[in-house]
Amino acid sequence: MLSDLVTNTKVSNPNVSGPNLSNLNGTDLGATSPTSSTIKTDCWLLHLNKEITLAVSIHQVSELLGEATRHAIPLAPSFCNEVIYWRQKILPVIDLGTSGSHSSIKKIMVLKFLDKSEGVNHIGFTVDSIEKTSIQDSSFSQLPDELSLPFSSSIQSACSVNDKMIYILDLDHLYNHHVSSGM
Repeated sequence: MLSDLVTNTKVSNPNVSGPNLSNLNGTDLGATSPTSSTIKTDCWLLHLNKEITLAVSIHQVSELLGEATRHAIPLAPSFCNEVIYWRQKILPVIDLGTSGSHSSIKKIMVLKFLDKSEGVNHIGFTVDSIEKTSIQDSSFSQLPDELSLPFSSSIQSACSVNDKMIYILDLDHLYNHHVSSGM
């Protein structure tokens, strides 16, 4: 159930202007207005597995898919060896499940990004859970020297939320250097 997957969700104020991205069982994925003078960024935390959490702008989220048929891609990198058919497009799906096997139970968060060569593009990430939050600029920190992610070169920045390292990805770099080149 979606309510089991989403935590810390705030329904945005209908008087706040901004895009109405997707309404999932009453959960608005749109922006909320800042309430203090501290500079904050509203985002979704994508908990990919127990160790890895990504932060994405609320404006990058297109849809949270509860069920999607996955199709295997032979000889593709293990973290991206499946695709889904979504809105008449074939999307690669990033799955960093720690069990070694991809789970059809996991939800897929579809994110949009500006692909420098193709315009607006989309990519899917399997998620254990998601969480809407605001990250303060003071939370950002230096990247660790060594990262054990299959796409470490695509990490732009990192921040700490509740003593956990959260990674911010360059989705264009991820797609063009790690995903489309391996498919």
